[in-house]
Amino acid sequence: MAQIGVLKVMEEVGLKPQYISGSSIGALIGGLYAMGYNATEIESIFVNTNWTSLFQDNWNREDLSIAQKRWAPYGNATFRIDEHWNLQLPQSVIMGNKINLELFKLFAPASEIKSFNDLPIPFSAVATNLVNGKMVVFQSGSLMQAVRASLSIPSIMQPFPLNGELYIDGGISQNLPGRQVKDLGADFVIGIKANSSLHDKDDLDNLIKVLDQTVNIGMTNRVQEELAYCDYILEPDLDAFSATDFRRVKEIIQTGEDYARAHIDELYTLKDSIGAQETITTPNTLPLHQKTKYKFNHISIQGNENISSYIIKNYLALNLNESYSVNDIIRAVNRAWNSQLLEMIYPVIQKDGTDCQLNIIVKERERKHLVIDFCYDKENEFVAGAVLSLQNFLMKNSNLLAEVKLGGKNELNVDFVKNFGQLFGAYYRIFPYLNEKRIYFYDDNHDKESSVRSLEYGLTSGIGMFAGKAMVLEGYGFSSATRLYKEVSQPDSMENRLKKSTIISGLGLKAYHESLDDYTFPTKGTKMFAQISFARNNILSEQNLNKLKIDYEIYHPLSSKFSACLGAKIGSHFKQNDQNSLDPFYLGGLSNFAGYALYDKSAPFFELLQTELTFKSNKNLFLTAKAQALNYNDTDAFIPDKGFITCGVIQAGYKTYWGPIKLAFAVSEDNSPQYYLEVGYTDDIFHFSRR
Repeated sequence: MAQIGVLKVMEEVGLKPQYISGSSIGALIGGLYAMGYNATEIESIFVNTNWTSLFQDNWNREDLSIAQKRWAPYGNATFRIDEHWNLQLPQSVIMGNKINLELFKLFAPASEIKSFNDLPIPFSAVATNLVNGKMVVFQSGSLMQAVRASLSIPSIMQPFPLNGELYIDGGISQNLPGRQVKDLGADFVIGIKANSSLHDKDDLDNLIKVLDQTVNIGMTNRVQEELAYCDYILEPDLDAFSATDFRRVKEIIQTGEDYARAHIDELYTLKDSIGAQETITTPNTLPLHQKTKYKFNHISIQGNENISSYIIKNYLALNLNESYSVNDIIRAVNRAWNSQLLEMIYPVIQKDGTDCQLNIIVKERERKHLVIDFCYDKENEFVAGAVLSLQNFLMKNSNLLAEVKLGGKNELNVDFVKNFGQLFGAYYRIFPYLNEKRIYFYDDNHDKESSVRSLEYGLTSGIGMFAGKAMVLEGYGFSSATRLYKEVSQPDSMENRLKKSTIISGLGLKAYHESLDDYTFPTKGTKMFAQISFARNNILSEQNLNKLKIDYEIYHPLSSKFSACLGAKIGSHFKQNDQNSLDPFYLGGLSNFAGYALYDKSAPFFELLQTELTFKSNKNLFLTAKAQALNYNDTDAFIPDKGFITCGVIQAGYKTYWGPIKLAFAVSEDNSPQYYLEVGYTDDIFHFSRR
């Protein structure tokens, strides 16, 4: 990025290149300059780019269809599984799909350019063939693809597939392409050398620095060879910065500018010397700032193997002979990206006169994944889990999640869903499960009295429909068996409290809507979940179980930093007042009434109201103040008969690469203070699938 500051001073002096060759980020800066952007405009692009966001290829929750929101987010690390069922380490830290779309936006004006010699300034980009290690110089084709191939930093960004080959960073084979700019026709070459110096032994103290050193060793040796092709070298001192200092863009650019300004007399002398040989003209520029609309007479999908072009085009929802801006195309591509079927998808426009074609380049996501999940919360302590995900593997347009949990929770859950349709349609679900848990019993004052370990196994099966981002609605049947364990410490009074084995079977209906921007730390959007189920004491069921639960939350941003929330939860066992229910409402816990610990209280009927204010200090840190009011009863009457119990909560939350962290402190009017610590994804993945 220091090259941008150098270019600013060169422009001021009047040194205007007639040819440019770039490698790695030099290909990005050089390509933009060759198109006609000036150095100040390039600086504005780099300063206003959210680099942290570009390096995060996670799917935005609010952009997902409601069909994908039937599962809560989960997992600290994801591993691909190949066709032989072997675990595969990721090729890189990031996939780079957002970077592809950003490059498409920047280089779309050059879509009509087939040869880079026809750019306002002739240009070439250097990349490295990953298979044979050879240097490749791009001088034609898609400018966006050439630059992207040159940018693929090994192990950080995925190798870039193009025309059947894999490419990585051009700096690996040629980091100072002086020879290449001479090949374009230059007779006097100025090199801007901006790679970092080799680290001292004591400074090689983390993975990034070791990787940077490994790459830099080869670069440094080759750069020395290429210096012979440069007639003048500009080399800013960048030892104060690391290769990952993207938050210091302004400072880095300024360092390049300060260096060049310190050598401005030399640059003027150089300009006069070159000017004596040849008059340098200002090149024409492409219409960079024109709000161009594209009308396509052909849209093609390239790179797909198992997913049909029809399905991808269905997600894109782009029509022939309709006008679209660059942002319209990016939004369409993001719709397809959010299907979670693709590892990479980006557009390339090919324009030749009136003929305009849109090529959508895709790389399919592996259909088999193993997700590792470690989490901790106050109630269950440590839980280790693994989820096998098979997407479109057993059947077309299907998803299977098989989860094992051990520790504070011991569970085996298998959820299989077959969809008929992509964004709109119907589905059926089969959800068998097995879990070992502790069942709690409560006295007439709703306080925890005793508990017993149990084993529950069962099956939930449903048929439903989903509609875009609006709602999913499912009717289902369920059957479960609960077996209680005899414990040495169990009091005799528990002997006849429940049967040692109980079967419950019934029917239910549930509806779900969610438009949250983030599931764990939402700041805008709405979530609504309603579920009603009935089980009658008959030949298929040994216990009545009639249950209604409604959960509603609405979040509204007050400013860029503050957002407010109103929420309500209602639960009812209807006319049943049975403290021995196998499916009780637990009133406490951080996600319910935080003034009580999770299993401290239970009641057949309750209503919980809450309001909260969240301060988002940066992209990942959230501070929340919450007020709650709880009413619970023995009878199905939602008119408070004894008033609400209130509670205040202070919570800090932080989003990390491995998962969220929450720390909270709560005080209620009739209980001792409670504290909570949650690390990782503690929410139930299958919150919607259960009975």
